[in-house]
Amino acid sequence: MGQVQVWRLHLPQLAGHRRECEALLDAAERDRADRFYFEPDRQRHVLAHGVLRHLLAAALGSMPAALVFTVGAQGKPALAAGAPIDLRFNLSHAGDWLFIALAHGAEVGIDVERQRPGLADELLPGLSFTAREKAWISSHDGASRTTTFFEAWSRKEAAIKAWGTGLSLALDCFDVTPNGASPCALQPPPGLTASGQPWTLQDLPAPPGHCAALVSEGGPPTLAWFGQAAG
Repeated sequence: MGQVQVWRLHLPQLAGHRRECEALLDAAERDRADRFYFEPDRQRHVLAHGVLRHLLAAALGSMPAALVFTVGAQGKPALAAGAPIDLRFNLSHAGDWLFIALAHGAEVGIDVERQRPGLADELLPGLSFTAREKAWISSHDGASRTTTFFEAWSRKEAAIKAWGTGLSLALDCFDVTPNGASPCALQPPPGLTASGQPWTLQDLPAPPGHCAALVSEGGPPTLAWFGQAAG
């Protein structure tokens, strides 16, 4: 694979652009924003999707408000047919942090998760992770177990977002246990993808108390970082 742009942005620093971003959104994006009960959640949604439109428009040489999106069967958004270049994208936000991945001609999935103490012990027994993944997480204690759980969760989310399946794909039909290297090859379930391309999984530098991961189509990409530092 070639290059993947990764944007790491702190949403409170963009709050002054709220009205500008809101003006760019289409009716469906505004409707989703209005469904949020709490105003901070609504603002994060508006900023995230407004920023995404700006980044895509800059890459395409078009106007942000003129972009048209389609949505796959499992909810993955994409640019509508007719864009001048084959630009793929994915976004994720957790709390005040927004991560966006952009790539030419190759699918990407990105995820950022805020670590929440105690959630690993509460959720792990009922999750359909693989036995190997559960053993990896359970081999840690305390804060280390929390971090490991959310590392696994961010990898899972990045994968199903890259593949466009959403949670319709059973989480125990692919494995994200580390093999000592990052980036590393990720094996999708048989028959899931038709391109024949390999897939690459890698952890991303994340702000304190967060975990992030990227899954991309093809071999290990070159990452071009933009936005705020993780530390």
